[in-house]
Amino acid sequence: MLAPQACVENAAQEKGAIKILTEEVQTKEGDTYFLVSAKWWKKWVEYIQEDCADSLEAFYFEPNGSKRPPSIDNSDLLEESTDSLRNTLVEERDYVLLPERVWESLHKWYGGGPVLSRKVISVGSTELCVEVYPLQLKIIVQPSGDHTIVNISSKETVKELYRRVCELLETSEIRLWKYCWRTRQKELLDVSQTLQDAALQMGQEILSEVRVNGKWPDEIFLNGGRGSNFSFGGSRASSTITKHSGSIAYWGGGPQGLVGLQNLGNTCFMNSALQCLVHTPQLTTFFLQDYSKEINRDNMMGTKGELAVAFGELLRKVWSPKSSPYSPRSFKMKLSRFAPQFSGFNQHDSQELLAYLLDGLHEDLNRLKTKPYIEVKDEDGRPDEEVADEYWEAHRARNDSVIVDVFQGQYKSTLVCPVCSKVSVTFDPFMYLSLPLPTNTRTMTVTVISSDGSSPPKAHAVVVPRQGKCRELAKAVGNSCGLSTDEMLQLFQLKSQHLLEDTLGLSTIPDTDQLVAYRLPRLSESAQFVAFIQEQLEEKDRFRVPFIIPIPPEGFRTGEDIKCAFEKLLSQMKTDSEMFDSDMQDRASSDCPFSLWTTDERATKSHLIEFDKPIPSDLYPARINTKYTYVLVEWSDRVSEFYDLSFLDRLPDVCKAATSKKLRQEAVSLYTCLEAFLKEEPLGPHDMWYCPRCKQRQQASKKLDLWRLPEILVVHLKRFSYVRYQNKLETFVNFPIHDLDLTKYLAHRSVPQQHEYELYAVSNHYGGTGGGHYTAFVNLDLDGQWYNFDDSHVTPASEDHLKSPAAYVLFYRRKKNTDNATSNGQLSPIL
Repeated sequence: MLAPQACVENAAQEKGAIKILTEEVQTKEGDTYFLVSAKWWKKWVEYIQEDCADSLEAFYFEPNGSKRPPSIDNSDLLEESTDSLRNTLVEERDYVLLPERVWESLHKWYGGGPVLSRKVISVGSTELCVEVYPLQLKIIVQPSGDHTIVNISSKETVKELYRRVCELLETSEIRLWKYCWRTRQKELLDVSQTLQDAALQMGQEILSEVRVNGKWPDEIFLNGGRGSNFSFGGSRASSTITKHSGSIAYWGGGPQGLVGLQNLGNTCFMNSALQCLVHTPQLTTFFLQDYSKEINRDNMMGTKGELAVAFGELLRKVWSPKSSPYSPRSFKMKLSRFAPQFSGFNQHDSQELLAYLLDGLHEDLNRLKTKPYIEVKDEDGRPDEEVADEYWEAHRARNDSVIVDVFQGQYKSTLVCPVCSKVSVTFDPFMYLSLPLPTNTRTMTVTVISSDGSSPPKAHAVVVPRQGKCRELAKAVGNSCGLSTDEMLQLFQLKSQHLLEDTLGLSTIPDTDQLVAYRLPRLSESAQFVAFIQEQLEEKDRFRVPFIIPIPPEGFRTGEDIKCAFEKLLSQMKTDSEMFDSDMQDRASSDCPFSLWTTDERATKSHLIEFDKPIPSDLYPARINTKYTYVLVEWSDRVSEFYDLSFLDRLPDVCKAATSKKLRQEAVSLYTCLEAFLKEEPLGPHDMWYCPRCKQRQQASKKLDLWRLPEILVVHLKRFSYVRYQNKLETFVNFPIHDLDLTKYLAHRSVPQQHEYELYAVSNHYGGTGGGHYTAFVNLDLDGQWYNFDDSHVTPASEDHLKSPAAYVLFYRRKKNTDNATSNGQLSPIL
């Protein structure tokens, strides 16, 4: 056996060594895995000509005779000029995860790097995953005021955190504290505690106090010493943060619009939402001018203008030049007064706050002092354009504010009764789009076996609906393996030893099972097949995977016919033995490593199929009224000299959790989310519609369409679900930054035009349910630069950082070259 660290001479030896190592992997918590660029990995897999290993089933590439790849290059996984991973990486697309011994072998053979190691951690009681993105902690050094970043696994201990910080600061005299609202919260004293148990989260600030000349910073501060830029016990800080790693960092201050908001205690959700709103161009223009005449103090649905005034004051503070971080305390008091759900200092949802603020600001700024009652007539077969305009005019007759001008669009909602087919169409306003994340998917691996020997057995990993049917799995696998229109797949489940019906639910197939798909010609419904059940003669051990071939229209006349068909199926499984040359078919039948018998599904022998004689009469299924007939294959102990059937004993699981469990779901496009939102679906049993024709409630089907689009489009990604318990979806949504084109999704197309948007703000949520941290990305109109607003901290941000699983609420503005607003800022009726 080739030692993995030995010098290898060719691709076959490398493949053999890696296969041995991957088959020996038994992943457990604490193991180390290594990230390797998918670009380099593909080159290596192509070089070895065949699939690297069955246990790495997620990565199969077609061979093309490539040369030996150069040294390993992981530079495309890192941020430019740093050693930090890009935060938009997706497994399989950007990188692969390799067990430690596999990495060591490849690195010994090829060299290169950089080395990117990650630990296997437990998630819950049984699940394991590789922690690709460890904790990123912001270390703020006192008394110098410097800051730096430490990346560390959540499973490391507080002791290890101390060690790393001491190493960075080149001193052992430090104290570490949890830091929030620029105040020390809790000293990290239990050095045996893991960072996960210490409740440290992504982006957590850690205050590192350094003892200087025998004194701690608070002693220096109390004695009137200089150099302390930080607060203790609520004392107010006054200085700016220093610049770090060559990038400018503002602690407030700087150009207009770059004022941070102090965290009052779990108010990061509010700060994130507010930064997105105060940087909305139309709102900035409105509140920086005299808007007093716009305030409606008589509207019983509003706050008598108090919320609008508080918001206006906050916006002006953010846009004042050279301002220190602003405390939104007065705004928070107003908010708590009028919306008690946001009172106190618990963490809340930034999107729920946005919904309240937009509605509250609208009511405070509604130009209409009275709201007339307007009854909209039934559509009665009238053109949609006429009915939609009627609904919109009725809505604007009661709602007229800068918020409606800027943020509101219009849906077309179609209900169809399932009993009488009554159709009801309404046109309703919307303030934002709340899009579902289609995460009810599942990755399943299936090994495809060709019935004619045209291709070797190969595993395919595909994404299918979690509650889908076998027909959807077969379709996905067919697309993956390039199935032609004159071919079909037949699924087989090893655990049950049964062929699977198209209508079987995928939820019944466990992750630990194995599936095979037989690649067969698409024949008529009356076509019949032979299933070869395999057994080793000497040991009477059965291979669990049968082989299937179609019976030709003329049938099998002799034993030699069926033998040749079986050997054709096996042609891609031959060994490299010299016995298999061009004269193989001329050998005596005594050289054949198998014998064939007629049998039944239970592999009970019936009659020997003699190769030089007509086949036994009980072979054909037509004579026993079934689609399949069975042939027992008895292999001699010399089978390994002829064929390599070892793959039958190590087929990949449906989902191999140990090596490829991911915390995040598969990446989806924002357009996919929109299509899921707009698709037709039945109403829930608790939300049935009263059909005016049936005179009773019916579970109607509902279809939404976009009819009018606003100037500012707010898109809420529904990351939080509430089925039995709250859960957050870490799905990576690939959303456009410069060119969100909604033209084809607009149902109203009487005037051909483009409807394109560009991103200008993002509200982010990091962490899990019941906590976490909110930040905001904002594109400043003044300089076109993106900035990260993290409470008081405001730092320039790269456009590459915008897309991440933390993106929660997206803010788009209509592109200037497709601006269809009328002169008074209201929506054009052709939108």
